Amino acid sequence: EAIRGMGDACRKLETPVTGGNVSFYNESPDGAIFPTPTIGMLGIIDDVSKVVSSAFKNHGDDIILLRTPVLTVGLDGLGGSEYLRMITGEITGNAPLCDLESEKNLIALLIKLADKGLINSAHDVSEGGIAVTLAECCFGMATERPLGANITLPLEAHNAAQLFGERQGMVVLSASGEMIDRILSLANELAIEAMIIGNVQGDRLKINDSIDESVSDLYSIYTSSLSALLETEDALIA
Repeated sequence: EAIRGMGDACRKLETPVTGGNVSFYNESPDGAIFPTPTIGMLGIIDDVSKVVSSAFKNHGDDIILLRTPVLTVGLDGLGGSEYLRMITGEITGNAPLCDLESEKNLIALLIKLADKGLINSAHDVSEGGIAVTLAECCFGMATERPLGANITLPLEAHNAAQLFGERQGMVVLSASGEMIDRILSLANELAIEAMIIGNVQGDRLKINDSIDESVSDLYSIYTSSLSALLETEDALIA
């Protein structure tokens, strides 16, 4: 089913695939691992000066959330998510659906915004949900000049789903104020929801009343997570 889904996506997005690998049978000392389909791809950027990276660039920039229409309200993105695995230790639940037509429009919008020089950063929402995405956006210059963010999200009763759900079709942008009207207009033309959710400021990541952390502290945890995990496993073996 997953392979058919990838095939459908490649055809809809007109994406050539040059090669790949699907490891269905690999095992670790503890048993079988999950299937790990991997696709190798190449792309051409005609003008490298228009490349947009994921990190926030300037204090004072507005932060915009792009979002495709929600397909199924009940699928909040927590199914199979990193958050669910960390909290419960289980990998379970239904993954969110993906509207390929809307995804194609979202990609077209991002290309337009980059080509016209309207945005300073862009980062897709994926593992860890929007909370982790926003933290990673703050990390780009963390070793030189930490850039924090003050975010207001339309959080509902289930904050975890809004903060850590891995719903498809979401991208976090940053842009200077004078570009906002053009960004919102282009998003509207392609039926992509766009909302200002905050701005780049200070050296802390603040999301509603749920998160208020130093970017430097978060970056330290983020960059030391693998070594900490390996040390824990070594201790358990010993």
